Amino acid sequence: TTGEYIQVNVNLPTSGNSIIATYDQDSVSITQAGNSVMSSLTSGSTLFKINPGTNNLTLSGSTVGDGAYASVSINSAWPLS
Repeated sequence: TTGEYIQVNVNLPTSGNSIIATYDQDSVSITQAGNSVMSSLTSGSTLFKINPGTNNLTLSGSTVGDGAYASVSINSAWPLS
């Protein structure tokens, strides 16, 4: 592993809450319920590259409840440089 991470300091109180991180070579956005939470992105966060092949990603938090999950979608049309 590279040790890189994206950390956002927000509370997701119910199972219906989510954070969406979208980034490509030109833009970055992190939203919760359609509102930007970029100001909650920690200074140690790295917008890391997803490489071709297997990538091991981990969902973690101060409390991660049963049924919590991460969904990752990749579009290879925008390579990060």
